[in-house]
Amino acid sequence: MHVLFDMRRKYIAAAFLISLVVVLLLSGAWFFRSSPNNVVRMIALDKLAVLSVVVGEAGGYSLRFDCKDSPHCPYLDGFHDLPLSSGWERNIEFALKALAGIPPYNLEGEREGSRDRRGEDFGFLETSNRFVFVNNDGTEETLFIGSRNDFLHSYYATLDLDEDAPLFLVPENLLSVFSVSRSEMLDSFLVSSLHSFQFVNRIVLTLGAQDPIVLEAVHGEWSLVGDGEADAPFVMELLSVLKTLQFSDVSTEDAHEEREGRFLLEVIVQGTLHDGHSSTEVVTIRDNEAKSGEYIARRGDSPYLFRLKALPRMLVHLRREQVAKIES
Repeated sequence: MHVLFDMRRKYIAAAFLISLVVVLLLSGAWFFRSSPNNVVRMIALDKLAVLSVVVGEAGGYSLRFDCKDSPHCPYLDGFHDLPLSSGWERNIEFALKALAGIPPYNLEGEREGSRDRRGEDFGFLETSNRFVFVNNDGTEETLFIGSRNDFLHSYYATLDLDEDAPLFLVPENLLSVFSVSRSEMLDSFLVSSLHSFQFVNRIVLTLGAQDPIVLEAVHGEWSLVGDGEADAPFVMELLSVLKTLQFSDVSTEDAHEEREGRFLLEVIVQGTLHDGHSSTEVVTIRDNEAKSGEYIARRGDSPYLFRLKALPRMLVHLRREQVAKIES
């Protein structure tokens, strides 16, 4: 009898749980059907062509997802052949999905009053920081970002500056993903080929008016052309310095933000890619005449100018005799 009672109680509990799940699913489906202004309506990641992040009246950037003529996708508008940082690209993908799922936030009594009062209460202005989402068909939506809710560590947002439009609360850490420097958006390693080569076969370094320092590797053994065997530990350290050299900003040459000055260093790296093909990268570094104490780098004949705030001492003071192996 007790066994039968226990079984009946389990069946009743199971039926109750199933009923509860069904009710929750139905109520959830009703909620989203009755909330056409959910942020999700404007972000269909498979249809998104351009995301513009506008800061104030003039600042910001655009991220393009319509990548017909670019080797990278997505890419930063104006820099179509520069890859994004893989870490930032992952963060953007996560942040867009999270942003798409934010439901309307009902603040009772806060939406009464004029449009002007709404702007004062929540920080919405015509010049507000905002996201502009442009779809493949040309339609677009704008998400205006207002003032900060200190208690909830979030920012008010709306799809319309009208007083009756729904409000959203966007978490502060979600917005921070979109508020990074250009060097954090892009893969900021200056000698980028060193991160894609399977083997480095040749390095040519020209410092100022010195004769070029030419290093070649055969079966993993480095030699200094014209002087025999190279100092292998020194070459490995030199490769590490070149591999970790990063730029702090990038602009196009027609932006006139930087001016190339005195020639300092040219780096030529030749190597073998993972597919077996050979490739060569040339990087030239000069003084930045527009900003004393900084440097400007260029890859080959690329239109991009990369700003460097400092150069490693090893590169500044490199001499041929340092590279040659000292016989004991």
